Amino acid sequence: MNKKKITKLGLLILLAVTLILTSSVSATGTNLEVSRVQYFTIQSNVHCGDISKNWQYRSDFMFNVNNISDISTDITVYLYKKDGTLFTAPGDAGYGYATEIIPGTPITIAANSTVQYVNHFGYSSNSNVTHLDCSERPAYGKIVVHSNHGLLMANGEMQGMKYITSTTPTRWEAYNRSTVTVNSGNPF
Repeated sequence: MNKKKITKLGLLILLAVTLILTSSVSATGTNLEVSRVQYFTIQSNVHCGDISKNWQYRSDFMFNVNNISDISTDITVYLYKKDGTLFTAPGDAGYGYATEIIPGTPITIAANSTVQYVNHFGYSSNSNVTHLDCSERPAYGKIVVHSNHGLLMANGEMQGMKYITSTTPTRWEAYNRSTVTVNSGNPF
């Protein structure tokens, strides 16, 4: 083979490799969204009271993402209602819970730390705490990891609560629970 044919062959191979690599890259410029996305379901039909009818039940949704690595990691948690629309309500820290995650908004999780999300749906006995309507509860979600480093774990819970008025003092009591499991509880 002469030198001219080898050069053309090399250019064709380089072009083919470039096309293959380019076609595997997502719209964000990396292929991380394909390999580092974790989907999860949320059993959102636990007890929840109709605010307008004063039914004394609420649902609390709690969710944690743990960065178990020694380097910060960038993620976005997306939550969706049962009709498929995006749920973007910020968390409610009205009962003193930590809530750093805002669904649909990127967040950096520091090394060896945890970020959390808490929100309440249905009846509220506390006028200082905002409760969303039961129909707003998220039914599924995904975690998109934007970093090519870091190791994460995540889990959560949807908890049905009943307001007990037959005791003094009145109180909220857990009525039923449903665990949210991400990646079978394994790191990703």
